[in-house]
Amino acid sequence: MEKFVQIKDKETENKKFKVIAAVVRNDEGKILLVYRIKRNPGWAFPSGTGASAKFGQTPEEGVYDEVKVDTGLNIEDVKPLVRIPISDDKLVDETVAFSCKAKTTEEVRMNPKYVGDYAWVDLDDPRLDDLPFDQPKIIAAYREYLRQ
Repeated sequence: MEKFVQIKDKETENKKFKVIAAVVRNDEGKILLVYRIKRNPGWAFPSGTGASAKFGQTPEEGVYDEVKVDTGLNIEDVKPLVRIPISDDKLVDETVAFSCKAKTTEEVRMNPKYVGDYAWVDLDDPRLDDLPFDQPKIIAAYREYLRQ
């Protein structure tokens, strides 16, 4: 299985990290997918270990930075969505996903280092059927969240 992150500095060596993922919705109820250009290229939710790994942020703090780094968006109305344990990775112990809303006045500004494209999609978009890693569990949790 491909790794989420390769970290080799002394400060982070031998530690376990959390992947932070965000289901970002807009005012129309569409959700944001980004086209990842590194590590398993393809459509996915904004996600990564990013600042949470490097600076010791909690997932609740790091989700703001993950979305900002990938998309340039500021988010609000952040709610915990699902925690998914990962047992077969040496560096990552779980994915922590959040539901959130993009602030309405902002435009997506892709980070060309990580993101090649983006799309606001409906929940029936076929790209949601082919998400990488544990992201199918995230969209399932989001659909359940909407039913409540």
